[in-house]
Amino acid sequence: MAANDNLGKMGEMNALILTAQMGKLHPRVEPLRHTATNMPDNGVDVELKHTEQHWQDIQAIVQGRQTQFSGSLNDTSPNRTTRIDVKNHQGKLSKPQVEKFIGDCAKNPTMNGDILLGGNGLTKGAEQALRDGQAAYPQRKIAYIDNDGWARLNQAVLLPTLPEK
Repeated sequence: MAANDNLGKMGEMNALILTAQMGKLHPRVEPLRHTATNMPDNGVDVELKHTEQHWQDIQAIVQGRQTQFSGSLNDTSPNRTTRIDVKNHQGKLSKPQVEKFIGDCAKNPTMNGDILLGGNGLTKGAEQALRDGQAAYPQRKIAYIDNDGWARLNQAVLLPTLPEK
C-alpha cells in the first residue's frame, strides 16, 4: 500500500506530477491547483494552461499515434486552458460520473478544454453521456483519457525529478 491511502489525493497528486513534468518540457505549459483534495473544486482538480499544439500532442500520445511531445520552441499555436478532473479508479467510469464531469463544464466557462482522466474505460451509458456532452459544448474540446492513456503520457514526460543544474 502507498504511504497515503487516500486514493483521490493520490490520483490528483499523480496528475499534478504529470502536468508539472509537461511544464518542464514546454515553456508554455503551466499546471495550476486551486484547491486541496476533498474540497469543492467544480470539477477542476488540475487546471492546465497550455497550447493548442500541446492539446493535440496529448491526444496523439494517448491514442498511441506518437510517443513524445513535439518540439516546444517552435510552438506558436494559440493558448488554451483545460480543466482536468481526475478519477483514481481501476474499473470503468459510470454514466453518473461522466454526467457530473459534463455538468461541471457550465461551472467553468473560462475553460476551453476538459479532460476526464482515469479509469479503465467507460460504461456504454458513460460513453453516450460523453458524446452528448461533446455535442452540447461544441466550442470546447472534451476528452476522456483512460489509465492506459495516462500511462502513455507518463512515459512521454519521463524526466528525473532531481534538482536542476
